[in-house]
Amino acid sequence: MNNDLFSVIITVYNKEKYIYNSLKSIYCQTFSPLEIIIVNDGSTDRSLFEISKIKDSRVKVYTIENKGVSFARNFGASQAKGSYLAFLDGDDIWLENHLEEIHKMIGLFPNESVFSSAALNNKKGRSKKYKYSVSIESVKAVNYFQASLLQSVLNSSSFVICTDLYRKMGGFNVRYANYEDIDFWFRLGLEYSVVFSIKPTVIIRETTKSLSRNKINLETCCFFEQYDNVDVSNKVFYKVLDLNRYSLALICKEYGEQEKFNLLKSKINRNHLSYKNKVLLSSPAFIIKLLRRVKETLC
Repeated sequence: MNNDLFSVIITVYNKEKYIYNSLKSIYCQTFSPLEIIIVNDGSTDRSLFEISKIKDSRVKVYTIENKGVSFARNFGASQAKGSYLAFLDGDDIWLENHLEEIHKMIGLFPNESVFSSAALNNKKGRSKKYKYSVSIESVKAVNYFQASLLQSVLNSSSFVICTDLYRKMGGFNVRYANYEDIDFWFRLGLEYSVVFSIKPTVIIRETTKSLSRNKINLETCCFFEQYDNVDVSNKVFYKVLDLNRYSLALICKEYGEQEKFNLLKSKINRNHLSYKNKVLLSSPAFIIKLLRRVKETLC
C-alpha cells in the first residue's frame, strides 16, 4: 500500500548495534511511507555499513557533521516531501502497524496536526507498557499536559506532525542537546491538542547508547527559563513543568551542580510534588546516586 502522507525521519549517531532492526521495522510497516530519510549525524562507528544492508528505493541517506539530535531532526525535516513527518530514533522500533494506526487517527481527526501512540519500554529484553494519565478510550484528542502527568504522550519515536506545522514552529531548538524534546512538546502543547492512541505501536529501547542513559551535558540542556512566566489558564501546565524541573534538579544535585540545583528548586511549587519527590529533593547527592544505580540494576 503506497501513499504520499509520511516522510519518516530517523536520526543516527553511533547506533551500529541497533539501526538495522530500527530500519527493518520501518520497512515492514503495513502502511508504507513515501520516503525514509536517514540523517547520519557524524557517526564514527559502522552505522553506515548497517544502513547499507537495507535495499529500498525510498531510503535517502544524508551524512552531516555532528551537530546534535535537534539539528539532525530539523535537517531531515527540511528534506521531506510528505505531508506528515514521522520520527524514529535510531535505536527504537515501530510495531508493524504504527503508521497504519496513525493513518486511521488522521482520518478520524482530519483537522488536527499532532498525533502519537502509546509506547512499550524495553530494557534488558523485557517490555513494559508506559502508564499514562488518560482514560481507557482508545483514541482521543487530549490536552498534552493533562495527559502527560505520569508519562509524556509524545516521544521522539512515536510522534507524527504535519510538515507545515513543524516548519512553522522551527522544529527542535538547536541550542539544546538534552531536554530538547520536552521543550518542543511544551511548545506544541501550549498551542495544539495531541491525538493520542492508548494502543502501543512503538518500542522504546533503553540501551547504553540511549540519550536518556548517557551523562547529560548541562551546558546544552534546556532549563525551561522560557516558561517561567507563561500565562496559561490550564494550571496543569505548571505541574508538568515542575515535574520536569524536579527531575532535572536531581540530575544537577547528582552532578554536583549546586547552583543550578538551587535555581531549579527555588522555582518548583512543592504542592506539585509527591511526598517521595520532596524527600528525594532534600536528600544528599550520594543517596540519589545510590538509588539510581539500584534502579538501573533492578529494572
